[in-house]
Amino acid sequence: MREDRERYAASNPHRHTIKIRGMLSDVRNHLREEVSKVEDPRAEALFETTAEVLGGLITAYEHYERGAEEAWRVRDLRGRSTSLCRDVAAIPPDASGMGWS
Repeated sequence: MREDRERYAASNPHRHTIKIRGMLSDVRNHLREEVSKVEDPRAEALFETTAEVLGGLITAYEHYERGAEEAWRVRDLRGRSTSLCRDVAAIPPDASGMGWS
């Protein structure tokens, strides 16, 4: 995962989302290991519930990175949906009379 992160500049959100997603995965895995080590059913339920919630967060990070959900997309000047993760400068301007060519 470190190699994936290093493909991006420090200011690129992908670098940070990849790191955070990895951290969340580590915590989720640790929680699932801990379930078998405790004898309190309430603690087991707490750990499993926490692991499930982290799984949802991990999925949200994956969707952000891929631009897979509408919530992680923006509209360009033409009203087209585009990924937040793409370089905004790469979106061609329209000829809307606002000085764009």
